[in-house]
Amino acid sequence: MAATTEEIATRALDLIEVEYEPLKPVFNVMEAMSPDSPVIHEKLKDYQIGFETERRGNICTVATVKVGDVEKGFAESDVVMEDTFSTQIQHQASMETHAAMAEVDSYGRITVTTTTQKPFAMRRYLSQSLKIPISSIRVIPPKWGVASG
Repeated sequence: MAATTEEIATRALDLIEVEYEPLKPVFNVMEAMSPDSPVIHEKLKDYQIGFETERRGNICTVATVKVGDVEKGFAESDVVMEDTFSTQIQHQASMETHAAMAEVDSYGRITVTTTTQKPFAMRRYLSQSLKIPISSIRVIPPKWGVASG
C-alpha cells in the first residue's frame, strides 16, 4: 500500500522524481543480439532456469543441434546456396483451449491438469515458482487438440 488516503497518495506523487536513461533504439532481432546492443535484462544470469545454457547480452538461451556431417554434406552437394530468409509472424494455431486446473491433496501434493507439450518442464517451473519440492507436483497434459494416430 502506498498511502492510506487518496489525498496522501496525491501529495506523494508530487515527491516522486523519475530519471530516464534513453537507450539506443533497436529495430530487429539480429541487432538486439549484437554485443554493442543495449542490454535489456541486466541480471539475466541471475534468472533461474532448469538447464545449462549459454546466456550473454540479450540472448537468454543458445541451442545447438548437430546431426550428421555438415562439411561432408556441403562437399557432396552439387549446389550450395547461402542466404538469409524471412517470413511474416506465424502462430501455431493451437486447437485446444488454454487452461489449467490445480488440485491440492491433504498431504500438500499438487496435481495440475493443463495444456502443455512439456509436462516435466512445467513441473520444474512450478517447483521453482512455488518453492516446493518437484516430487510434490504432478502435471497431467490432457489429449485435447492432439491428433491421435
